[in-house]
Amino acid sequence: MKSSNYPSNYNDNEYCTWQIQVPVNKKIRLDFTEFRTETGKDYLLIYDTSHYQTATIAFDGTTYKPPPFTSSGNVVRVRFISDGATSLNVTNRFSFNYKQVGKKIAKMDPFNNLLPKLT
Repeated sequence: MKSSNYPSNYNDNEYCTWQIQVPVNKKIRLDFTEFRTETGKDYLLIYDTSHYQTATIAFDGTTYKPPPFTSSGNVVRVRFISDGATSLNVTNRFSFNYKQVGKKIAKMDPFNNLLPKLT
């Protein structure tokens, strides 16, 4: 996922929402590859599974790239909101990848030994 006009500046007055859903009993991991927004003015909000009234986490600014985020369930909503002005001489943009992740579950083999196996 990328901000509009990537790799150029995103637009003023943006309001974008992405909903990511994976199969039940799986989770979603977001990995940020680039992140630069106007501090205190433009925000990327992450809403975790079924907690859509309040953002689980919010990011803004340019000081660091957000750490990876793993959902508690199978749905994540990501919302980006920018104000009406863009910083001059700075390219504001962001990008992130997402992937489905699962839990490690022990399965029995024919010889009754426990073998870890990803499902």
